[in-house]
Amino acid sequence: YGPSGVGKTTAGNLLAQGLQRPILPKALNESVNEQSVVEFKGAGHGLVGYMDGSSFPERLETLIHTSPVPPIVVLDEVEKAHPDIQKMVMRLLDEGKISKANEEDVDAKGVDIIMTSNAGIREFTD
Repeated sequence: YGPSGVGKTTAGNLLAQGLQRPILPKALNESVNEQSVVEFKGAGHGLVGYMDGSSFPERLETLIHTSPVPPIVVLDEVEKAHPDIQKMVMRLLDEGKISKANEEDVDAKGVDIIMTSNAGIREFTD
């Protein structure tokens, strides 16, 4: 939490490096429309890119299964994300799960999550 340029994202990245944990960064500041929801979750069945490993849940699942230690996820500017993406992030926080495009859940209960935000900074500094 804080104004732009103070190093919130860098701090999260350095923490992951210092703990020698794999990191999955995701900037959400441009994830504001329906297309960004598809890019985040993955393309649906029958569409180009379906289950090609490039979606956020698929990349997270790969890190979980290939790393000997749990990864750290850094979600940057989460307040700017599309409401559907915010719902997926809230489920990840609440239940430790996130759905892939095929609706299978990725179990992410051991994953640490860092979220950055500029929300409320104007009220805080006034």
